[in-house]
Amino acid sequence: MSTQISIAKDGKISDELYSVSRTEKVDIEFLRKNISEGKIVVLKNNSRNLSRPIAIGNGLRTKVGVEIGLVDKKGSIDIESDKLVVANEAGVDLILDVTTGGYFDEIRNVLINSTMLPYGTIPVFQTAYKNYSEWDVSKITKDNLFSTIERHLNDGVDFLCLNCGLTKSVIKSYEDEKFASIPASKSGILTACAVKETGKENPFYEYFDELLDLVKKYDAVLFLSQGLRTSSIADAYSRAGAMEINISSELAFRAIKAGIQTIIEVGGYMKFDKISSMIKNVKELSGNIPMYSKDVIPTDIALGYETMASSIGYTNAALAGSNLLFASQNFIGKYDSAVLKEGIMSAKIASHCADLVGNVKSQILRNENVTNALKNHDAILYRESLVDGYSSNSEILEKLNNRSNRNPDCFSSIYDKYFKVD
Repeated sequence: MSTQISIAKDGKISDELYSVSRTEKVDIEFLRKNISEGKIVVLKNNSRNLSRPIAIGNGLRTKVGVEIGLVDKKGSIDIESDKLVVANEAGVDLILDVTTGGYFDEIRNVLINSTMLPYGTIPVFQTAYKNYSEWDVSKITKDNLFSTIERHLNDGVDFLCLNCGLTKSVIKSYEDEKFASIPASKSGILTACAVKETGKENPFYEYFDELLDLVKKYDAVLFLSQGLRTSSIADAYSRAGAMEINISSELAFRAIKAGIQTIIEVGGYMKFDKISSMIKNVKELSGNIPMYSKDVIPTDIALGYETMASSIGYTNAALAGSNLLFASQNFIGKYDSAVLKEGIMSAKIASHCADLVGNVKSQILRNENVTNALKNHDAILYRESLVDGYSSNSEILEKLNNRSNRNPDCFSSIYDKYFKVD
């Protein structure tokens, strides 16, 4: 059974790599080598036809993902479909279905068939669902989980977010420590509660090799999610959190050895000066495999302004080595399309800033294109190069006429009077 890793290890080039090489402007042999070592992943279920496969990892542009899904009674498939349109137009790289409010199969089938972006799910939600406000964690068993996972993979899901490193020993350590707040990860809460309910080991961990066999059939990517991702700075440096990351790193090595593409999560609230060291330590521990982050927020006071605060943390995280940032949302108020787009733009700006420092070729060229477009009055290039190319035509033309992102027409006129413009 061929996977991206096995093909690369055989010295061959998969069809997807030609597209990635052109988009990322990197050498195709560089891609093949890094995929063979597990340092780059390609998000594509082998049963799904994606016109532009997305790759994540070493030497590539930092990607931005977005969470969409039915989470309460006020939501609907139509509302989430509208958010998907906004996400597609805003230029995100992948979609994570975070549905917790029922209608799992219906919303997954509608959304996955409405986008050509890689699509992921969190299967434990569907497994443990009872109703809008209740969960039955006793249903989180190997048979139930694997049945849900296979259903998702059959539908073409490209990646799965699973709390494989949240073991009984990790949960025991968590109980022994005094935490200021509950974990931010909803799937982590359900998985930990299932372990407490049954007294048995986390089935994702206990049956990890069988899980790999299932995922391998579809060449899906395994996202090793951080079940103890923190929701306050006070909890950022716990023994239990470190244990979980260590176990996830060991599982990642096993997965890659078995030919399964894998990404590890490091995120949550932490002080600004600790972000870089945390990310770098885990990158080294895990062998520089791809990493993703959620809600890297360097303060506890930003309630209602998380989209802004996360851009600060995300820039540092991406510069230190995180390869995928999930757009944050504000945790009070509505989570509508406007807030969704605000979070996407914050993450995209953070990723771009980090990529400029990291000398990512495609992003250096993109930044240079803005200057060249202003100089040459190239409206098409200008629009294509901006973080949000959906500004009005009049706004675009005004900036081109003034040859500046910043200054209004009256300052451009006085400048032209005294300085020669080539």
